[in-house]
Amino acid sequence: MAADRRQSNMLDTDPIIGAVVVARMNSSRLAGKSLAMIEGRSALEWIIRRLRRSRHIQRIVVATTTGGADDAIVKEAERLGCAVFRGSQDDVLGRVVGAIQSAKLDIVVHITGDCPLTDPALADACIEAYQSSDVDYVSIDLDAHPDGLDVEVFGADTLAKVEASFTDPWIREHVTLPLYTMPERFTALKLSARAELSRPDYRICVDTAADLELVQRIFAELLRVREAFDAADVVRLLDARPDLIAINASIKETKYPCAVIGLGAIGSFYERQPFAQERVQTHAKAFLRHGKTRLVAGCDSERQRRAGFQSDWDVSHVYATAQEMFTNHEIAIVSVATPPDSHAELCVQAIEAGVHAIFCEKPFTNNIEQAQRVIDACEQNGILLAVNFWRRWSRLYRSMREFISSGGLGKVQAVRFHYGKGAMNSGSHAVDLLRFLFGEIESVLATEVLHTDTGDPDIGGVLRMQSGLAIHLTIGDYRDHFDFEIDVIGSTGRLRSNDREVVYWRAETDTSEPANRTLAEAEPPFDINIGTPFETALAELVDHLDNQTHVTSCSGRDGLAALEVIQALKNSWELGGQWMSPTLPLRSKMGHAATV
Repeated sequence: MAADRRQSNMLDTDPIIGAVVVARMNSSRLAGKSLAMIEGRSALEWIIRRLRRSRHIQRIVVATTTGGADDAIVKEAERLGCAVFRGSQDDVLGRVVGAIQSAKLDIVVHITGDCPLTDPALADACIEAYQSSDVDYVSIDLDAHPDGLDVEVFGADTLAKVEASFTDPWIREHVTLPLYTMPERFTALKLSARAELSRPDYRICVDTAADLELVQRIFAELLRVREAFDAADVVRLLDARPDLIAINASIKETKYPCAVIGLGAIGSFYERQPFAQERVQTHAKAFLRHGKTRLVAGCDSERQRRAGFQSDWDVSHVYATAQEMFTNHEIAIVSVATPPDSHAELCVQAIEAGVHAIFCEKPFTNNIEQAQRVIDACEQNGILLAVNFWRRWSRLYRSMREFISSGGLGKVQAVRFHYGKGAMNSGSHAVDLLRFLFGEIESVLATEVLHTDTGDPDIGGVLRMQSGLAIHLTIGDYRDHFDFEIDVIGSTGRLRSNDREVVYWRAETDTSEPANRTLAEAEPPFDINIGTPFETALAELVDHLDNQTHVTSCSGRDGLAALEVIQALKNSWELGGQWMSPTLPLRSKMGHAATV
């Protein structure tokens, strides 16, 4: 595809190659960094002067925002004879595409405004690799080079395709993300670091005051010799001057090493399915998408899954056992995406290996006592434990909860939740979502059981909330049609959601019977976009690693609470249909013997 596209672009004329430099004044850590002075010139001027030494770049355009603070960026770029494009302050992807189109570029070199030491030779190497390879995207290996030499090359039409295809705010902010994290749609090539440039611990970007001091010192030292110094000159200087390295040594932008245990559907290969085009569907993809996580290893007992994981994600380290993986790697965040009967043991292995966060699939475990022991061990060791009841991280259900709790439906009068495909599987999702929306569950009554081919029976019944609200849990055979639907009726409205569709009715005066009020369908008055739940969940884990927040929207205790409710439903059925409390001791005395 890439080769065909390039060939078609060059039929009439050679492609126009240009650099887009993304720069703005606002920065949370170092305001005005793009215009910070370095040996008498702004950082932006140094970027432009260095890019003009490229053998292939024909045009340079500065992409900045329409914000008033960025008038200074425009003035500086114009002084330097550069074209400027101004776009949205929030939509970086749209801004970059606008700059590309305004400069009429065919091949794009993407540079950020915090890299005044950008090396034109590396840009040329990426351009040449792009033109000679059948790929959509080329970059230097960011995990092997010093931080601050970043360069990416891609086709203008390729980024236009990304811009037209994705509304996800995360992608709109991280412009090229799909090009190197979606191998099913785009092909990518990373250029390895030459031995003399292989210093991934060196930080030569400008993002903090300490970074700026170091870069100023580097320029001061190397300009004494020549202005056209290159990346190798920078590395040799730092190799010889540990006092310079010490200037910003305390600033760490570490990519946390992450791993996935269980390389099946939600661990890895759901991304091959058509529905994965809508949003991230796997732990592996989530780790690849986040800017501060690095997928370093995977583990599965099945050889075929290990091979597929390696092929899909270009990860060389795969293992048959978690113990072997933990022996060979220090993992910061591990996802446990295996069958639930193995969760507790794998979580314990992860705790003993010294991980900092665990992202466990639901149900948390099949055993309440094991779940409690894992929770206790995590809390004692300061490990954040999250359980993937993903709707807690969804924009749709977060906005739905706010709408209901603020009285959007008036007084809630009735709730029905219909599910299929197993109480521990879909049923635990239903229970957790109901806790998320309506609070704690006080007692349960099982009224029906359906056995299918999953080995996990569906259990219907009534959940009595602490608020007094009674919620009806109904079940169906997923082999007829799979359903997962909530229906909420209030005094002033009604809503129904099945993840794919939200229907809302508002109470209005009946025009035919003015004395009565009826429900009329209307646009939902809240955000109905599913959002990016996987990325939102992972962002919480990363925030914990950065700041020791110990905060996740779905904790191990939430996972345990859902397990307790499902076990109470099993106990209720086993006892002939009695009201049961999820927290009574009976749940642990009888729970494992119940044969629903």
